[in-house]
Amino acid sequence: MYNASIPKRSTEQGKTLLNIQTERLENHTARLTVELEEAAFEQAKQKAARKLSNRVNLPGFRKGKAPYHIVVRFIGEPAIVEEAVELMSNDLYPVALREANLDPYGPGSVEDIQADPLAIVYIVPLAATVDLAGYRSIRLPFEQPVVTDRDVELGIRNLLEAEAEGEPTSDPAEMGNRVTVGIHSHIHEAGQEDHEGEGFIHEHGYKLVLNEDDDLVPGFSAKLVGAKAGDKLDFELTIPADSEDFEEARGKTAHFEVEVSTVERVTIPELNDAFADRIINGDDEDFDDEEDGETAEASEDDAAEAVDEAAAGVEAEAEAVETVARELATVAQLRLKVREDLERGMTTERKGRYAEEMLNAIVEQADIRYPEALIADQIEAMLSRMDQQLRQQGMNLEDYKRLLHKTDEDLFNDYRDSAIDIIRRGLARREFFDVEQLAITDADMDAEFDRITGVTDSEEQRVAIRDLFESQGLGEYLREQLAERKVSDRLFAIGTGEAPELTSPEIPETGATTESEEETA
Repeated sequence: MYNASIPKRSTEQGKTLLNIQTERLENHTARLTVELEEAAFEQAKQKAARKLSNRVNLPGFRKGKAPYHIVVRFIGEPAIVEEAVELMSNDLYPVALREANLDPYGPGSVEDIQADPLAIVYIVPLAATVDLAGYRSIRLPFEQPVVTDRDVELGIRNLLEAEAEGEPTSDPAEMGNRVTVGIHSHIHEAGQEDHEGEGFIHEHGYKLVLNEDDDLVPGFSAKLVGAKAGDKLDFELTIPADSEDFEEARGKTAHFEVEVSTVERVTIPELNDAFADRIINGDDEDFDDEEDGETAEASEDDAAEAVDEAAAGVEAEAEAVETVARELATVAQLRLKVREDLERGMTTERKGRYAEEMLNAIVEQADIRYPEALIADQIEAMLSRMDQQLRQQGMNLEDYKRLLHKTDEDLFNDYRDSAIDIIRRGLARREFFDVEQLAITDADMDAEFDRITGVTDSEEQRVAIRDLFESQGLGEYLREQLAERKVSDRLFAIGTGEAPELTSPEIPETGATTESEEETA
């Protein structure tokens, strides 16, 4: 494999290049044929032979001192040629990329060594290209979400259940009990074996109150009725065609393996003004219409958790020094708060989903090209992340493969489609950010730090907090989150016909020398 970085061309390197032929291939790679001078290649072989002879003991000779023909006899001509190609490629490959005007995605590889004429043939994975093709003309309808009285009641009940006290029982589980379970599941499609399919929900120590009206997946609670602590269940459920929680799995069958750790009878606290006051004026957290764990998505990154912890610490400190006179909250106020939080959360969620639909529409009509190497790297990253998440739950990727009877090739094939989708969407999103002339400014970062840490009158404290974030690498995470938010907002604006007009990019003055031109001079 040869590094794709391109240094400045030197006179010495220029002497070794005779001719370069470039052939663009269908899989977004290029075949690069570089002809060599015989004398330069022979010199490289001599150098390679000396290098190889340093690695082995040749009878009658000190390391690195054996004549060429002796090295050939003991090590072999193919090994010397391979080493010589490696040595020459360190200089030739990057220069050849520049001469051929190729923009590589990553390292290339040697496909062949031709004898007549003497040449090295490289396969070069090319950098991805994206053409968004008239994306600004796309329009999609948007409907403002409506919070119903039932939504509010479910929200109230979730708050009550979160405060419920549990008493372990050896009796079979029934509706209204709280269970702690381990869940392993995958999407099972026609023609697949029992343990084949893309991973779905994986949880350890997951707690839920059995409730058909507000279920993890419709029918999940019913499957656990009658189970006792220690039981292992195996069942399948069909994801509803209109599921909002699991859009990518709509209409598909999920195979579940569930182990029940505990069953508890729960005592739900009374809904009264005292409870309402504790929720509103005590642990006053924004109510979210999604319960913890009620998603197949991966848990937040360590960076996100660190940001939340830092923000929580600053807020706690501010609350410790602030005393506010207040009146006792009422149940009616709690219902109003739940409704407002739901409206805010549902609107944010609906706008986010709308932005994703817009991105899907853009990706669908875009011309996006990339090499197979990018797919392989993406799958490797996905599996590495999965391994980290499994380790947090007491497992690892090898355990997962044994449990589902999977091989590395099976996992590669399982995740290939998802990897391609991530690649296409990621490339389109990045191109969208650039062509829409979006940017993260210092003012944006200042405002984000103020939002997270709370506005403080102490500039010294504010600077200290920001320095802490930056020193822990969280500044880059915040920039990524801001970029994501700006892309989402602009996608919403374009889809609803409210996007601002783009200004023409500034054209450099005639005669000006760009940084890249100076690099090639």
